[in-house]
Amino acid sequence: MDKILQSIQNFTSTDVDMLKQLVSFLQKSDESLNKHANAIDDLLVQLEPGIHSLGWAFLLAAKSKHLQPADKNIFLQQCVQFLTHCSPIQIQLAPKPVRTICQKFVDILVDAKETIRGIEPLRQAIQRIAPGPTFLTPQHWMFTLCCIQAKACNIAIPVLDQDAFQIDTDSTALDSKDVRLFFYYGGVAYMGMKKFQQAIDYFKAVITAPAVVPSAIMVEAYKKYVLASLLATGQVDSVPRYTTNTLLRHIKQLCAPYDELATAYSTHSTDDVHKCAETNHEVFNKDSNFGFVKQVASSLYRRNIQRLTKTYITLSVEDIAKTVKLHSRDAAEQEVLNCIERGEIFATVSHKDGMVSFNENPEQYDTNVTLHTLDNSLRKTMDLSDTLQTVDEQITLSQKYLEKIVGDKGGRWQGGGGASGPQDFDDVPMDVLMDRPGPFGSAMRG
Repeated sequence: MDKILQSIQNFTSTDVDMLKQLVSFLQKSDESLNKHANAIDDLLVQLEPGIHSLGWAFLLAAKSKHLQPADKNIFLQQCVQFLTHCSPIQIQLAPKPVRTICQKFVDILVDAKETIRGIEPLRQAIQRIAPGPTFLTPQHWMFTLCCIQAKACNIAIPVLDQDAFQIDTDSTALDSKDVRLFFYYGGVAYMGMKKFQQAIDYFKAVITAPAVVPSAIMVEAYKKYVLASLLATGQVDSVPRYTTNTLLRHIKQLCAPYDELATAYSTHSTDDVHKCAETNHEVFNKDSNFGFVKQVASSLYRRNIQRLTKTYITLSVEDIAKTVKLHSRDAAEQEVLNCIERGEIFATVSHKDGMVSFNENPEQYDTNVTLHTLDNSLRKTMDLSDTLQTVDEQITLSQKYLEKIVGDKGGRWQGGGGASGPQDFDDVPMDVLMDRPGPFGSAMRG
């Protein structure tokens, strides 16, 4: 261990070649670190996390594999110290041990229900580990999960709004499961902030990802995709054409109660929706989605009120309550006022005679604010178009892509979906996880 300490202390240069030599040495010292894990704390106190980041990464990763319950609090403190001070240049040369540290860090916080402690360190870790602001890292989903568990989804939104579309596995150790977890938890965070359209986009990214069999992540994403769609638009649109039909069919079979809810919702009958919710209460509750189901049922009252604006110019509050099947006049009036406040309908309520007058949308879309919004949208669309063109060119010229298209030397097709296709997309098959609890349902109560 003295030799390891001396080697770490000697390699304080920012020269990448020298740092790579230290990485190679520490990788070869893995057996020794695991054997003397109880002595790692003595080494860490002699090293600075900002100067000896590589040493800290390998030492903490080794410690995480042999962590005793009594040492967990000290380990958490060390993780915070490391993640908030580590050198980006160094840790990008050793992403795997950093990923191991962060995973253990989050696991402990989740078990202890102290995820709020991990939000800021992981946010800083993303900035240090990512080669650039548009690169996705494993720490993205870990950070988002901590925000969800800590009921602080608003903190995750700025990170989620930053479009992360680039991947560098060499400097981040990102894999396909990390990508799916990020989009799943990102969708949950958006739902927590009632940004349902953004949630739909994130869940759709999970559902449409290449796979051979449905994974637990995909199934859970589809369930929330249905709920987010009903809350956003009142209907579940079909998924993109490039989605594997066989895979989608399997997912739907595992999510039958949610499709039943969507069917009931399409009838505009609150009785049918409540009946479906009651019939499948156990399933929705087990999935920790019953809170969202109740929101879906409540939203149907508002949508039915919106439908009335297409038929009537004026209507009494009592008639509204009777038509949409609200239990009282006061409840109907409050629902109408809520719709007006959210901009879902344009109407005025006369408290004198209890009449509601439905109006046309007063917005003429000719203000400076509208023009500014339109200009920003156009600029963002143009930037996205340029980015897509650049990515398309990079993929087209990629050697791996050409090899997939042409096939191997034997001429066998290497594309996805077949028996010889890639199997690393499958995460964990649903039938393996069905019998044991996972992070999905407990990630956020609806």
